[in-house]
Amino acid sequence: MATRDAERTRNAILDTAEAMFARQGFAETSLQRIGEAAGFARSTPGYFFHSKQELYDAVLVRVLERGREAMQPAFAAAAAAGSPAEALDAIVGRLIDFLAGDPNYVLLMQREALAERPSLSTLLGEKALDEARRALAGAVADADVDHLFLELFSLCWFPFAHSRTFVGALGLDAHDPAFLARHRGRIVDLFAPPAGP
Repeated sequence: MATRDAERTRNAILDTAEAMFARQGFAETSLQRIGEAAGFARSTPGYFFHSKQELYDAVLVRVLERGREAMQPAFAAAAAAGSPAEALDAIVGRLIDFLAGDPNYVLLMQREALAERPSLSTLLGEKALDEARRALAGAVADADVDHLFLELFSLCWFPFAHSRTFVGALGLDAHDPAFLARHRGRIVDLFAPPAGP
């Protein structure tokens, strides 16, 4: 029972920390405020995570794992697809759906991109991207899989990262299903090789 309560408390701290780090950033978030917001004593986060950096890294690892798990079905669908366009559609569609449905992921990655010393570069090793590389290599005959990965991710990412800036200024809604379907189709059309005769 005590183990289950400890795990529940740890997860509640992680949930609260994720939301606070995503909305306020690392510098503006303290272990004490996380404890209070989670409904625990101010010292509770420090008991489970010895420092704010350790808690932040645990949040990032959890968010990255959530993204990896979300993409698993798309990678499997891409491997079973009958054409490069179908494979790309599975990957791009799932990535767009994930980004649209996980605002904390988007905010945390944006904050990492702006950080002077981002934690993400040490937490996200090359092995973490191997599944995506293999799925893309199987989907499209492109010798530069890393560049393809970067281009696809960038195009999928941009509407969510800039939903309140460029996208909004264009009068578009990054969460509108019609926009998302159109965006998905355009990305696939850009990268899918032309169908043979």
